[in-house]
Amino acid sequence: MKKTFLAVLAALLLLSCFPAASAAFTLPEDLKTIGDEAFMNAGLETEIVIPDGVETIGARAFKGSSVDTAALPGSLTFIAPDAFEEDCSFEVLPGSYASRWCDEQDAKSENMRISVSPAKATIYPDSDLVLQAECTYPGQVEAWQWEWSEDQKSWTLLPELKGSRTALNVKEEELWSFGDLFYVRCRGRVNGTLLEAGRAAEVEVFSDSLAFKTTSKALNGDSVFLEWNEPVPGAVYTLRRTTLDEDGEYEDEWQEIAELKGSSYTVYGLMENTKYRFSVTARFENTGTPVTLSSRPLTLTTGRGKTELEYVDCRTEKNAVYVEWKPISGAVYDVAVKPEGGERRIARQNVTGKSVWCYGLDANTSYMVTIFARVPDGTMEAGERVFESDPWTIKTGEAVTLAMEEPGVTGESVTLRWNELPGVEYKVYMTEAGGSEKLLASVVRPYYDAGGLQRNTRYSFRAEACAGTWSLSTRPLEVTTRAEKNEVEYRALTVAEVSFKGGQYSSRNYYASENITNMLRKSKTPTGAPYSILRREDLTAEEILAAIREAFGAADENDVSLFHIGTHGDTRDTGRNAGCLATVDRSGREGDLYLDTLAEALGEIKGTVIVWLSSCGSGAAVYDENVPQNGDPDFDELLNKAAVQAFAARDSVADAGADTDGFTGGETLAFDTGEFRREGKFYVLTASRYQQSSYGIEGEKSSFFDDALCKGMEKENGTMRADADRDGKLTQHELFLYIRQFDEMFMQNVQTYPLNSDYVLFVN
Repeated sequence: MKKTFLAVLAALLLLSCFPAASAAFTLPEDLKTIGDEAFMNAGLETEIVIPDGVETIGARAFKGSSVDTAALPGSLTFIAPDAFEEDCSFEVLPGSYASRWCDEQDAKSENMRISVSPAKATIYPDSDLVLQAECTYPGQVEAWQWEWSEDQKSWTLLPELKGSRTALNVKEEELWSFGDLFYVRCRGRVNGTLLEAGRAAEVEVFSDSLAFKTTSKALNGDSVFLEWNEPVPGAVYTLRRTTLDEDGEYEDEWQEIAELKGSSYTVYGLMENTKYRFSVTARFENTGTPVTLSSRPLTLTTGRGKTELEYVDCRTEKNAVYVEWKPISGAVYDVAVKPEGGERRIARQNVTGKSVWCYGLDANTSYMVTIFARVPDGTMEAGERVFESDPWTIKTGEAVTLAMEEPGVTGESVTLRWNELPGVEYKVYMTEAGGSEKLLASVVRPYYDAGGLQRNTRYSFRAEACAGTWSLSTRPLEVTTRAEKNEVEYRALTVAEVSFKGGQYSSRNYYASENITNMLRKSKTPTGAPYSILRREDLTAEEILAAIREAFGAADENDVSLFHIGTHGDTRDTGRNAGCLATVDRSGREGDLYLDTLAEALGEIKGTVIVWLSSCGSGAAVYDENVPQNGDPDFDELLNKAAVQAFAARDSVADAGADTDGFTGGETLAFDTGEFRREGKFYVLTASRYQQSSYGIEGEKSSFFDDALCKGMEKENGTMRADADRDGKLTQHELFLYIRQFDEMFMQNVQTYPLNSDYVLFVN
């Protein structure tokens, strides 16, 4: 009895040390007797293994101990009727005392039990499903065999195995479908007798290639937003959902929302404060074979409160109405207006944002404005759920007008401007003398540069504002291009690389290019002639070079050509001894535009070339190893004395050896293309030093370099901010100093060539 007491005490001590263990608890092997109330209310694990050798289990031994599954050995000769809870299940040896005791007590018993982890799959149809499985049995087993089935009716026998734990490989094509359940069970041979598990383990197949994102969340009491990754472009998705009870068990059948495209969806029409389980399935073809993937399930609980459509703002601009609302995920909006005493009509339809301008209303009239949100809903027979806002009453003002301003005219271009209307898109039309009207462009800003025109030719232009089905046109503007060439023609090309290979996106380059374009239109050149501007987005290296020829090909020795680019950038390539600019088809350095190639293209343009490079590492264009790159206060003077490289010279490396930073040492450079350093040819500003980053403004609305550049050209108290001596002339050196004071605050250093240049860029 003493030995029994000590063994039980040791077991209790073990239990107190490991109260949260997830595996079944096993009592000491030398235990013979479990006395009355030995583990009563002890807070054991839900599963317990009683070792072979235990002979008796006393009254109330495991009452209140949380044990709901117990493995009973063949050595038992007595078990008290009330030793366990009434709903406890047992694993027993056939023909043993414990097996007979279970029959007498009408207790649930099984010969063996199994546990299987969830199966994982990849997207390829020839891969295996691998799952970890374990089968336990109270006695010694000679060998195991496993079976699996889709419906627990037609079982497939797998090869005989040794050991209770194994990894099972099931060919994917043998399964009915990803995302469904299949079942695994085991059989064991004991002394020549084949025993079967009393129950099968349920396995849900999911793919690691498809998963819900952490952005998935319950929105309100009636809706859930779900977002997932896209393992294969163009896949079609099916969402499934079911409700769960408090114990996490399924309460109803799975419901499906099929044929979805894209990687997100909002489910509406749910019950408040309810737990739901979701899964998403992707279907696509892989090398001609249909493949289906299913995600691991996601459980979310809805909150309280229904989805409602609420106003944020409603105001008028003459006879147009601006309406803004709180967005509903996945919704498309219609805005309806109803004049006093009139019928309701749709002012704007199929709006995808969260605000809109409604034009075409009567002037000086009161309207009742209502917003309707239409949400795709695969759970409804109609396939669409509609939310309606409370009406808002507002009165319009005078009628809006659209009129052209005085244009800028050269022999080859006309710069068009008109008054701005909020929330519209503009279409620009042109008619050449004796010809028919044609659409030139669709723009979102109230200006456009019409280039490539014939000298001394009459043209007619008009701009049209469009918002939904409403439109308003300016009167036609008759313009005759100049017969003689201006003394100096000013041309500009600004390139914004916004989208890159691999899905990378940089909106700051778009806004930087737009701001530069707008500033050039407002600024005055030294001769008063306007800039003829060409703006391009997302070009390859070859397309950039083609755009340079298009924009500047007609320049002569008196003309000025300005090139600006906003993009990503790299410092020098070891093999090329040149920095590079990223283009839309960048992949590594493949597809980049190298600075030496750019220098050659711009060097072929006649006249003066102004270059603004907005990218990381752009200082490689004017880099010299002998110039300190650490913010030395004497940097300007040292740079002025150094042999500045106006872009990286082609074929100028005398020594092919390179040091560890990827740049061939300055002492090995021998230039035989002196025109790249000729003053009067290039005037260069770069956003940062060689091997230095260039940063964007928070919110991706521009870069620090471009923002400072534009601010320096703006007027303040009658003169440009960067015009330090207030003489009405903005020089290259003044603009450089102005930008530098801003950029250095953000750990980047604008570079310039040539230094201390008094070349005049703009005048008041």
